[in-house]
Amino acid sequence: HAASDSAEAGTLAELERALTTNALRHCVAEGSQTCDLRSRCLGDAATVAIAELLQTGIGLTGIDLRGNCITEAGAAALHRALASHDGLVELNLGGNACANSGVVRRLLGRLAVNALRKAGPTDAVR
Repeated sequence: HAASDSAEAGTLAELERALTTNALRHCVAEGSQTCDLRSRCLGDAATVAIAELLQTGIGLTGIDLRGNCITEAGAAALHRALASHDGLVELNLGGNACANSGVVRRLLGRLAVNALRKAGPTDAVR
């Protein structure tokens, strides 16, 4: 019984990753630079899929993940991805289990650095 529960959880995680990947690619295909994934019960499997896509340079500048089921582990995956993808400047994780964690504070710092890089030296200082 435990083995079938584990296999089912793995299958659900794979489905969550695939659906998230498709949603992000759809946003990009429609020419959007942002993607709204609010309140979709997404968990850490989704953030791993997002992190993998960010590392490919998918071209999104913002992702709204408010009101999902993302933990610190998922936020950490996103933080690692931002080390190699400086295009993302907006990421909303409000309403998730990780919302007030140290990992999210580090993520916010990385996003601020990305925004400054994107703005350039003349835009950053006014």
